[in-house]
Amino acid sequence: MYRAVIIGFLLIGIVKITWNVVEENLMAGIYAGGGDSINIPILGTMFLILFVSPLLCSIVYFPKIAKKIYSFKNKLCARILKIIAVHISYSPCLCLSFYGSLYWTRPHHMVIAYWFYITLLYLIFLFNKDLFGKGYDSRANRV
Repeated sequence: MYRAVIIGFLLIGIVKITWNVVEENLMAGIYAGGGDSINIPILGTMFLILFVSPLLCSIVYFPKIAKKIYSFKNKLCARILKIIAVHISYSPCLCLSFYGSLYWTRPHHMVIAYWFYITLLYLIFLFNKDLFGKGYDSRANRV
């Protein structure tokens, strides 16, 4: 549950901060006349958030997915499936978060980049926890 709350908070933060920063920069006259130069990155950011949303849902529910994977009798097969599932879920999210943080690291947009960096750090934390953690192996919980 905490995963859903934190990831939702980070996504809403990215969207809200992006709109606030762009609005402040438009009022300050930082962008060129029509403002078309900034519309493309903003819409690109919103599109990427929509694109990554299903993968973020799989990250939120990964503990339940891993529990199902570890219900297989063959533990080696379960471990391989877990590694594949982690990489399918996390790779696009990590890459796009890293790209977003690098893209928005420019003058007058650093606040947006900070939110992307925080999201990237949290995703790296979850990636390590899901991939290298003790896992959901029932043998680990025996007394």
